[in-house]
Amino acid sequence: MKIRASRPTVFLLLIPLLFLLVCEVPLTAQQRTAEKPAWVLYQVAERHFRQREFARALEMYGEALAVQPLFPEAMVGMARVHRAAGDITLARRYYLGALEAAVHMTIPDEEYAVRLELARLLALSGTDDHRRLQREQLENVVARDPVFSRTENSLHRDAMRELLYRSGLDRVLVLYRLDFPQAREAHHRMGELLLESRDPADVDLAIEHFLFAVVESAGRAINTIIEIHFDFEFSTMEEFLAMAEQYPEVRQYLRTVDFFEALSGLADALEKSDHPAAPDRAAELRRVLLSR
Repeated sequence: MKIRASRPTVFLLLIPLLFLLVCEVPLTAQQRTAEKPAWVLYQVAERHFRQREFARALEMYGEALAVQPLFPEAMVGMARVHRAAGDITLARRYYLGALEAAVHMTIPDEEYAVRLELARLLALSGTDDHRRLQREQLENVVARDPVFSRTENSLHRDAMRELLYRSGLDRVLVLYRLDFPQAREAHHRMGELLLESRDPADVDLAIEHFLFAVVESAGRAINTIIEIHFDFEFSTMEEFLAMAEQYPEVRQYLRTVDFFEALSGLADALEKSDHPAAPDRAAELRRVLLSR
């Protein structure tokens, strides 16, 4: 004998099913974003940026920040999009936001690169406010250079400067190496800023900044040559540069880091210096630059 469910019973069984059907609505874009980790959204944004799909990149960086507000890498991404669009004001705002959240960076040393990017951006404007902020970024980076700030090898900086005046750049490059590449560009740009000043103290400081930029770049090139040509030795800039020309990777490196521009800046600064040995040292560098 079959037992038939009464109509009220069937209706009661259908209520949960009807409830599910009614409540099953499409997820909003915000809900879909919340399902993805911020770093996934960031990687998608980076791909769009590399493909120059700036509007889409901006959207995805924004979604990454919606999921993780303290995400400095995504803020830098936003800054780069606005920089590409020519909006210095918004780019500056996001760069500064990223620096305020720098403690959350996955790779702490990226802070140096972000400060240098911001300094380059501000150099495009030329306003007094932007020049002040540009200098702040550069000073922040060079202040962390352990040799320049004298927190490590406290006599190293003064010894390099005195040797430059006494014996020339050749001897400095033979005897000294630096190991803080994060500050190389900052030293170079600080030298350029200080060279615009008429204050003799600023000119002397520009010499030191250019010297640090040159020694950092040359030292890495020399070490690379030694790795290939283990018994390499030199006593003059001409010998070093002649050997550097034989290795495409070294030659390209020196161009990439604006080595000769820094060398020219050092010569300019020496020509403006009141130090009695400065004219001779500047003339030596000019001869090297003209011989290229």
